[in-house]
Amino acid sequence: GGTVDASVRYRPGDGWSGDAELVGGAWHPPDVPAVAALRDVEATADLEGGLLRVDASGRADAGTVLANADVDLTLRRVAAEVRASGRLEDVLPAAVRDAPAAARPSGTTFVALSVRGWRDLRLDADARLQGTWDERPATLRADGVTFRPADGWTGTLDGRLLGGDVALALEGRGVPRIRATLAGARAAGATLTGDADLRSVAPLDAAWSLDVAGVPGGPLDATTASLRGRHDPDGATLEADVDAEALRGTGAWRLARDGVEGGATLRLAGADAAGGDGRIELRTDGPWEALGVAVRTAADAPWRPAWRGVQADADVRGVVRADLRGATLHALDGAWGPLRPARIGGGVRLALAPTPLRVGGTPVG
Repeated sequence: GGTVDASVRYRPGDGWSGDAELVGGAWHPPDVPAVAALRDVEATADLEGGLLRVDASGRADAGTVLANADVDLTLRRVAAEVRASGRLEDVLPAAVRDAPAAARPSGTTFVALSVRGWRDLRLDADARLQGTWDERPATLRADGVTFRPADGWTGTLDGRLLGGDVALALEGRGVPRIRATLAGARAAGATLTGDADLRSVAPLDAAWSLDVAGVPGGPLDATTASLRGRHDPDGATLEADVDAEALRGTGAWRLARDGVEGGATLRLAGADAAGGDGRIELRTDGPWEALGVAVRTAADAPWRPAWRGVQADADVRGVVRADLRGATLHALDGAWGPLRPARIGGGVRLALAPTPLRVGGTPVG
């Protein structure tokens, strides 16, 4: 869109010359995110003696953009620069922008692109992010990021995030392969270390891992966890391991467009059953609109819970199954020994059958 005013002249011996002006233009190719779409574009172009000079500016949700280019049509040489600056908050996804203020990053962004050459075109990028997240500095700066048609993208970016070091490496043609690492970051009373590898966007091919270690004396003291994910065009695979003072657990799930399959096993501290470990097994299978859920209490021998010397004289091994449709449970069935869950209105109530108790091995009642 916009209004263009142009004039072109030709003089024998001098060749073509002319000028043009664009006012109120817009630019939004289908593959460009909406935050980078340009509006209020203004540009001027002057052609004289085989030399073309272009100056342009525009605005986007991500900030302002300035550009200029000098093109020598005789020597076939291009020299161009594009500079963009804006607020970090404006380029974040809506889910992040709507987060509480303490969890919402803020700051400024700056990107400068320099293009030189003709057939052997070379693009050099300088990018800087300066801001805060969780009231701590968040920085990122490009170091030697370049693009050549024959080789694609190469270069690295590094900075600080949540008190730790973050680094990204770019490599490849088109949308580049991106490798990222995070080390020494702290959040929610834990130290975070992780890495990610984005091999392809279309089709999606990515993998990531995150290790969490509780800070001594903090809310996650003595807790460690490992999370791993793998994404492909058909869905994602998630794996998790947790080792805490109160429980140990492991789980794995396969998430696809039409449903999910997987489960987890938890072992609770102090919940050992006679003759073997007591454990809780969670299983989820089926389509998203009617997800089957099963929770099993299992042990190698009868599991009679005890707490502070009081023991239930009943085996709590069993399984409860239900269908989860949206946020509502349907077809609830099963029991964990004397415990039988039942739907009450929009919630679930546990009914306890009469159960003898023992204190120090002596029956009560």
